[in-house]
Amino acid sequence: MTTQEILDYLGIKLGFLIVGGVSGIIGAKAEDKKGFLNYLFRAFGGAMTTAYLTPVVVDYCKFSENSSYGVGFLIGLTSMNLVQLILKLSSDFEFIKNLIPTRK
Repeated sequence: MTTQEILDYLGIKLGFLIVGGVSGIIGAKAEDKKGFLNYLFRAFGGAMTTAYLTPVVVDYCKFSENSSYGVGFLIGLTSMNLVQLILKLSSDFEFIKNLIPTRK
């Protein structure tokens, strides 16, 4: 199985991984975070959030396909803040309960 086949199976575009990794590192540099592990973690976090959130955001906001890499860059740049927000929201049981549709 080739790398591209694995990425296709996981639903990941290689371009989003690259954009997310680079923007994650830029985000770490902008926040003056130092250390190889921090840069590695930010690159991985940026790549993963960009790869999976960009298609969702582009589709939901009805952005053009041409803007997807710009959106991906912004997602990767703010990825650690997004992860913290998602974790905070997921710990709020009432918030999650309101997301689940119920029959009336």
